[in-house]
Amino acid sequence: EDGMMFTENPEGAEVRLTIDSELQYFVENELKNTIYHFDAEQAFGVVMDPKTGEILAMATSPTFDANRASKMPPELRRNRAITDLFEPGSTMKTFVIANGLNEKILAPNTRYQTDNGVMRIGKKTIREADEHHRWPSLTVTEILAYSSNVGTSKIALQMGAEKIRLGYEKFGFGEKTGIDLPGESKGILQPLPWGDHLTANISFGHGISVTPLQVASAFATIANHGIRKKPF
Repeated sequence: EDGMMFTENPEGAEVRLTIDSELQYFVENELKNTIYHFDAEQAFGVVMDPKTGEILAMATSPTFDANRASKMPPELRRNRAITDLFEPGSTMKTFVIANGLNEKILAPNTRYQTDNGVMRIGKKTIREADEHHRWPSLTVTEILAYSSNVGTSKIALQMGAEKIRLGYEKFGFGEKTGIDLPGESKGILQPLPWGDHLTANISFGHGISVTPLQVASAFATIANHGIRKKPF
C-alpha cells in the first residue's frame, strides 16, 4: 500500500519442516524392502509424534525422481498417504474396543462367546481370518490380541451401530485430518442406518475406507492417552 516500505532480504527466509531426514530415509528404504519382500503394488509410511501431531516422516513407494517430476505419471506424483483410500481391515478393532472401554460398556476381562469361529447373522456368516482359529470364548484382551472377527462383531452388535460410528468419528475417520498439504481425502464412513451384518463388518474394517494418515493419526491418539492432535 502507499507509504509502506519493503526491505530486501538477500538471504531469504527460513522454512523449517517437521520432517526428520534420517527417519524419512529409513521409512523410504523400509517401504522399498516391503514391496520387494511381499511383491506388493504399493506401500505407505507415516511417522507421527503423538504428543504434537508433527509428521516426522511420510513416504509412498513406488516413488519418483523429483528432478523429473513433470515427466512422471500423476499416480506416482500424488501423495498417496493422504489422497488414496483403502479398506483398513483388522486395524480398526483397536478403535472399536477403545471406544467400548471409554464408554464403560466392556472391560479388558469381559468374556464373549466366540462360537468356535463361526457366527451367523441372518443369512450371512462371519468367520475368523484363519479357519484354524476356533475359540469357544475370549476376553476382550484376547479378542484384540488374537484379532478375532467374531469377538469384535459380538462387541459391535452389543454397542450398536450408532456408538460404533460415533467412536470412529472421534478417532477422525470419515473426515479430513486438516493436515497442511493439498489433496487430502476424507475417506468413506457410511451414513446410518447400518444393518447388523454391516455393523459387524465395519467393526473389523470392511465396508469402510480410510487414508494411511487417518490410521496413523488414530493410533497416535491411542499413544497420546486418547487426546487427538491435528497432524501437520
